[in-house]
Amino acid sequence: MSNFVFNDNFGGQPNGQEPITVLYKTPEPAPAKPKKSPALFICTGIMVLAGILFLIGGAFILTATLIKNDYAPQITNTTTYVSEEERAPVTPSTGGTLVEVIADIKDSVVEISTAAGSAGSGVIVGKYDDEKGNKGYLIITNAHVVVSESSFMSVPTYVTLTNGTKYKTTLCGKDERSDIAVLRIEENEKELKCATWANDKTQLNVGESVIAIGNPLGVFGGTITVGHLSALDRAITVEGNTMNLLQTDAAVNPGNSGGGLFNAHGELIGIVNAKIADENIEGLGFAIPYKDAYKSYNDLVNYGYVKGRPTIGATFTTNQRGYVEVTDVEPGSVLKAGDIIRAIKLEDSNAFVNVDEASLSSYIRNMEVGEKFQLRITRSGFSTIVTVTVFEYTE
Repeated sequence: MSNFVFNDNFGGQPNGQEPITVLYKTPEPAPAKPKKSPALFICTGIMVLAGILFLIGGAFILTATLIKNDYAPQITNTTTYVSEEERAPVTPSTGGTLVEVIADIKDSVVEISTAAGSAGSGVIVGKYDDEKGNKGYLIITNAHVVVSESSFMSVPTYVTLTNGTKYKTTLCGKDERSDIAVLRIEENEKELKCATWANDKTQLNVGESVIAIGNPLGVFGGTITVGHLSALDRAITVEGNTMNLLQTDAAVNPGNSGGGLFNAHGELIGIVNAKIADENIEGLGFAIPYKDAYKSYNDLVNYGYVKGRPTIGATFTTNQRGYVEVTDVEPGSVLKAGDIIRAIKLEDSNAFVNVDEASLSSYIRNMEVGEKFQLRITRSGFSTIVTVTVFEYTE
């Protein structure tokens, strides 16, 4: 999906203001290059021919996108992974030049390609040792990099190191809400470079130098761009999913998704996942902050899902009439497929509030497991009220 429509004011918003809301619009072939609205791109790879033609024409094309978390991820969770307590301590470079820092970290970033024809980037961040004695490495990337747009299913994925070695990967887990996925490769003989996570002692400052490393356009693996940290907590909403992202003016492009954003000490401070692009706009790239990325990474490799994630056991979408409609439910849910959700009443509220898909998703994300609330729904033409209990999402 390309050609996103932004609010008129697409500049920065101070803390406390409404986040930028992005509306998706289905792309159509454009014979000419008309003036277009600013666009937020998930910086995944290009569809081989169509993407190249679009880029030559002066426009960007989105080739892999965030999708709703409405199917069970394919999990391989039989491995014993390094725990959070065993993370290697950060040892910042104190006297190294920028060139020396880049030389030290560049081999930790890999190219990612899929059987569906998309491409992206990833970062080697850890090792594993399974019950059979197999050893290998763990790679963090974006969930939208390893998901096929057409089938909404995970597809065979490969990584290529900076030395040209190519591996087929196994998916450990993915989480569309945080846009994080973890892959693993088997490698018993060679010692590969792992990136060093930033930690609680890392101080991020607006204006500091940052380094982005990735695979732009799916053909320029290992590309280095340098810029600054432009903002620490920028709220961006995509398909009703609000993410608080780091903002940078380091150049990122389709294919950089899943690549690393590093500080001048070589610490991994973010996972690149988006940009705003237009012929009149430059230097608006975004990355998932390391704390959020690491939480999802750690949960995925240890549990196969992100712990503490609230759910109501139902997926919903905006139907053709503009109503929030339940599309699928888990066994035991008080909701049924086809229910129209009209309004919500929280535990501490005395009145129902009308909801759309984005606001309902936001309410649920901010709830605690075990919390109860009421929904006013329309079922088979009749209005009724149901009480819903929030539970933990475990898939």
